[in-house]
Amino acid sequence: MAKCDSPIVSMAVHPAETWIITHHLDQSVCIWDYNTQETVNNTFKVLISKYKADVLAPIFVARKQWYLTGTNTGLVKVYSYETMEDVKTFKAHDNNVRSLDIHPTEPYLLSASYDKRIKLWNWDKGWECVKTFDTQRLIYQVKFVPTGAGYFTGASLSGLQIWNIGSSQCEFELDDDMMMSFDYLTNGDQLQVITGHINDSSVHIWEWQSRDDFAKTLVGHDGKITTVHGHPDLPIIISGSRDGKICWWNSVTFELEGTLDYGLGLVKYIACLNGSRRIVIGHQDGLAIIVAAPPHEPGGEVLHH
Repeated sequence: MAKCDSPIVSMAVHPAETWIITHHLDQSVCIWDYNTQETVNNTFKVLISKYKADVLAPIFVARKQWYLTGTNTGLVKVYSYETMEDVKTFKAHDNNVRSLDIHPTEPYLLSASYDKRIKLWNWDKGWECVKTFDTQRLIYQVKFVPTGAGYFTGASLSGLQIWNIGSSQCEFELDDDMMMSFDYLTNGDQLQVITGHINDSSVHIWEWQSRDDFAKTLVGHDGKITTVHGHPDLPIIISGSRDGKICWWNSVTFELEGTLDYGLGLVKYIACLNGSRRIVIGHQDGLAIIVAAPPHEPGGEVLHH
């Protein structure tokens, strides 16, 4: 891939195509094909940058052939990645749109913001806001629960809140201070929650069903943890930190199996690539792909920097 002209701010992986979308500090947006290591289309750079707003929280909606992004002015923007047309722009929040997530089957979008609200939007009803959830916290990440899509989790520095989309009342709060990232992990028939922390550089594992049943603390980082990821198919937990270090653990034994450092700066994003053992690691200064083959140490390639 070509070198980045500007640091990466945020990114997302397409669930079906071999695409990675990257948002950059200069307000540009690029879609990369990680097989050909070339850009898919540069039109998004023009479309996004003309709004003169930082672009945040990218996400693909494969079943609609859309690409969505939030902005630091509270907007949600919807594009067709087939025609490059601007499908919809609407004011979602009074502050930064920090995170977006899509319901796996229903026409629902979740948006989270520093205005302390999470909102549920129905695109089949003209992008109507069908529910507002008052969190009383600065929410930076939101995700639907994979084994029960009627639920979602919102994350702030002070912990997690679990919500049912049918209720405006928070169902459960998990206090887990100085948490910077979370993800879900399926371990056998049990759903677990992984949280990464910036105070003691540790990873915590929580049992979803019992909610407050703390399972394990994983220690292997020196720098503050910025992102965590539970592999959906393999027994692997992966985390990245501010100092650029990547750690991975066996999610059954919770043993540290290895570390990597590509020298690309702060780790911002970790995701599995469709239909393979490859995992994308998004750093501030570039992307790398590792091949997950436990218990052997993953090999890797730097895609661009």
